[in-house]
Amino acid sequence: MEEEKRKKLVEEAKSWIGTPFHHEARIKGAGVDCGMLLLEVFEHVGLIPHIDVKHYPRDFMMHRAEEWYLSIVGAHTRELNGGPYLPGDVILFKHGRVFSHGGIITEWPTIIHASSQDRCVCEADATSHPLHHLKRKIFRHKTLWADSLEQKTV
Repeated sequence: MEEEKRKKLVEEAKSWIGTPFHHEARIKGAGVDCGMLLLEVFEHVGLIPHIDVKHYPRDFMMHRAEEWYLSIVGAHTRELNGGPYLPGDVILFKHGRVFSHGGIITEWPTIIHASSQDRCVCEADATSHPLHHLKRKIFRHKTLWADSLEQKTV
């Protein structure tokens, strides 16, 4: 079951590749930012409900200390304290004052993210430039976490 959920997450994330980067948007093929990409992918595969996000300035990470992006991810996941990192896990990067950029792991260290620099959803190496120097946290969705624990105890 866990493997099937992970496969669906990765397939859905890959279906967004090429979608233009657009701040606060969440429409496949038209525009999305990194936070909305995570929400749309996880909602589409049925792991989270629809989450409305209030307006946030494009440069919120430079002027605010509130970890609102991290809190949304944290409400549905658990932070991992080491690998292995699996397909469908979520990676967040600290850019500016807060964790403000995220992606979905397809096969470590490859991620899919909405990149403002590349101006679209694309694959990237989380351990290479420009992401390699940013502090990061990695999370697993709570149902995938539970499935992992069940498999270890059986």
